[in-house]
Amino acid sequence: MLVSEMGIADKLANRTFKESELPKLFFAESRCFRPEISKSASEAKLYRVHEFNKLEMFAICTPTQSSKVLQMFLEMQIEIWSKLGVKYRVLDMPSEELGAAASRKYDIEAWMPGRGIYGEVSSTSNCTDYQARRLGIKYQKDGNSGEECFVHTCNGTAMASTRALITVLETFQTSRGFVPPEILKQFLPKGRHRDKLKMAPA
Repeated sequence: MLVSEMGIADKLANRTFKESELPKLFFAESRCFRPEISKSASEAKLYRVHEFNKLEMFAICTPTQSSKVLQMFLEMQIEIWSKLGVKYRVLDMPSEELGAAASRKYDIEAWMPGRGIYGEVSSTSNCTDYQARRLGIKYQKDGNSGEECFVHTCNGTAMASTRALITVLETFQTSRGFVPPEILKQFLPKGRHRDKLKMAPA
């Protein structure tokens, strides 16, 4: 899958930073593409599609900072889903569920009433120096030694458009139609937050 994480990491390739400059935090939006889609009922339609928009968080940091950065990303994700007012759960993923790059990974799954499932809506990973070694991203230690070491990288999904849309639409669907959560009303055109959007049966 193509995501902004890769674009940011590429911009940092073969660069060396001062230890005092770290951590460096990045935030970007990207258009994501994946080759596969699912034909199962629970993952049909908007849940797993070929392309979608994604807001991505990315960081380079020292080895002593990466665990704290991972927790910071997780707390930001939790704040997003809490303020939306949806039901969600946080999973500390076991080693067999980690990709080659990740040393530790958390998934957030939100309840999707229309599907009757908890669906993954965001994740965050500490990749330690796996990506940095491949990309040549280093930092120079403070002090007289000037030793150069590989940075650690962390990444996290702030929001993926389609699954967020599913979660919000299904959670706030009532017999009278869709009623936006309070946190989103401020972003709607004046008067629109009073409208009820009626959804057709799936």
